[in-house]
Amino acid sequence: MGKAVTRFHVGDKAAVGNILDSCGKCAACLAGRGNWCESYPVLTYGSVDPKDGLPTRGGFADEYVLPDKFTYHLPEGLDPAGVAPLMCAGTTTYVPLKRWGAGPGKTVGVVGMGGLGTSR
Repeated sequence: MGKAVTRFHVGDKAAVGNILDSCGKCAACLAGRGNWCESYPVLTYGSVDPKDGLPTRGGFADEYVLPDKFTYHLPEGLDPAGVAPLMCAGTTTYVPLKRWGAGPGKTVGVVGMGGLGTSR
């Protein structure tokens, strides 16, 4: 772990969503919305890692190096396989659900074909 990492300690269980990094400089990134990065965020799959120039490999990767702001604590007792869908489709549907005030007493319909929601 790098010395700038403050939210994690060696041995913590962590989860990684579908976004690994963003430019950190555009208006969206500076507003804390790296998922709307104007240079397009670095995804866990199908992107080029700006640090080493290699393609990202999703679940086939041996390791990832990413900022802790794109890493999430995995609570004790949760099965990592059960959490995995939340880190992909759950992440991309969260922003629109929050934006439109979804919650108790609201009816929500989620329609998707090969992916849910949008991170942009």
